[in-house]
Amino acid sequence: MYRLLDVVGYAEGAARISEVACSKQGALLLVVVSGSGKVLVRNRQHTLSVADILLVPSSGMLDIQAGQSNSLQVLLIRFDLLEEVKDRSGDENNFVRYRSVKPRWIEGSGLRMDGMRQALIMADRLHQLWTASDMQLEAQSVFSELLLLCKQAHDRGIPAVPVDWIKQVMNYVELNYNKPLSRSEVAGAIGVSPDYLSRRFKEETGAAYSSYVANTRVRKAKELLLGTQMSVQDVAAEVGFKDPHYLSRKFKQITGDAPSIYIRRPKTILSLEPVCTSMLLTLETPPLAGVIEPWMSKHFDILLQQHAVRTLYEEGSDKQQLVSSTKADIIIGYDSPELTDSYDRNTPYIPIDWRRTAWQEQFFQIADMVGKYQKATMWAQRYQERVMRSRELLKQHLNWNETFAVISFEHPDLAYGDVKILGPSFGRGSHVLYDSLQLMPPISIQRDVLYREGWLDVNISELYRYKADHICVIRDPHYAARSHPNTNYANNHPVWNDMLQHAKGVYEFHFEHHHFDPAATDVQLYQIVKRISEVLSTQ
Repeated sequence: MYRLLDVVGYAEGAARISEVACSKQGALLLVVVSGSGKVLVRNRQHTLSVADILLVPSSGMLDIQAGQSNSLQVLLIRFDLLEEVKDRSGDENNFVRYRSVKPRWIEGSGLRMDGMRQALIMADRLHQLWTASDMQLEAQSVFSELLLLCKQAHDRGIPAVPVDWIKQVMNYVELNYNKPLSRSEVAGAIGVSPDYLSRRFKEETGAAYSSYVANTRVRKAKELLLGTQMSVQDVAAEVGFKDPHYLSRKFKQITGDAPSIYIRRPKTILSLEPVCTSMLLTLETPPLAGVIEPWMSKHFDILLQQHAVRTLYEEGSDKQQLVSSTKADIIIGYDSPELTDSYDRNTPYIPIDWRRTAWQEQFFQIADMVGKYQKATMWAQRYQERVMRSRELLKQHLNWNETFAVISFEHPDLAYGDVKILGPSFGRGSHVLYDSLQLMPPISIQRDVLYREGWLDVNISELYRYKADHICVIRDPHYAARSHPNTNYANNHPVWNDMLQHAKGVYEFHFEHHHFDPAATDVQLYQIVKRISEVLSTQ
């Protein structure tokens, strides 16, 4: 039987987490909770993003580094396999004895499984149980289900095939582009001769090794020039060029433009997130292609048709396929996924750090990127005027010292008896209530949600910790409020009913426009103020 030993959460920035080791005979299950990055196991690199799983055998040493977004959160789950000792000769009491052994189905340099969303939910639940008091037995049960899910995925062939050495070279360059990266150093790290590396790399990729390194550094320079406020001099040092003049020369050689001209030149954009797509459309700078939500087809129908924007709905979308089939100048999105397996990846990827950046700051970042900062400023001024009018209207009905809690009923969470308590970085109206209208959350939500992740998964039985004077209930618009078994369970729970009975106001919302982009925020502001005013005016 498999035995759970420990569950540890890591939040990783630009620095590495070095020498993360398993127990002597056990194994390690790594789950990427958010962000992206690289993991080195026994000289083999794995590129991981949200919901990816990595299984590492005993004594595996991990070197973990966050991706360009400088944000990587992982859960490290240590476990072993207890095997019955068959030979019990000399044991007078005839006790059953076990020994700790390594699971044989886990390879020496790690097994990777991509996009295991269900496993991510289970791992998060496991972490909550493990850190709670007197819940170790429940944690062991959830762990057994999680490991079974990974084993079944492995048996179906989901793990990625072993990375060939050419790919290892590319991964090594991707991780160490800001270092000297001599041919001998990389060849030694991969385990081939320098001459063999040069010859075979050119045969496989069509590019010389030195050209590939230069192209990688220029791509990273593009990302920093467009996504940050760094100077050319600082960018040169950051990406591994010895001075800004050398960067400018290589930059122009590869792109045809000097860095200063490249920044100002109009660019075609591929947007991998509905929020980013909506922000671009609000700025009247349609992307070449973009992931959208269904409501955006109606809201931006004229703009989408006029510019023949290629769109893909987020639910069920194949972003990998979209990237490989779209030739854009830049790609923007959240986190930093492994965009393509092709050897000629030269398109810069600009990650928008939604966890650490307020929604209006994200809007201005994209506006600055496309030369529409003034237009973004005008929108923000008009929005602030609407906010001020809304606050004056609510003051007719509210005591401004009363507290608000925003609770989201999402069916994957409800399957485990959980709901989400939202902070302003999660959308679904929470940013309008807390950031724009400046309504006050209770102290418990300030402590556990606003100053940490931006949301918190809480079991319904523990909701009493987060009581508030007013409760905003966010329900999935794709489900009738009282027709789904998971919803019925939550609606009938005594703790939930007690919260509702003691609240001064309860307001239900089924946001179709549920993100925190400007267009959705406008709709949410109107619906929130209208609903709160209607409820309180009848009391």
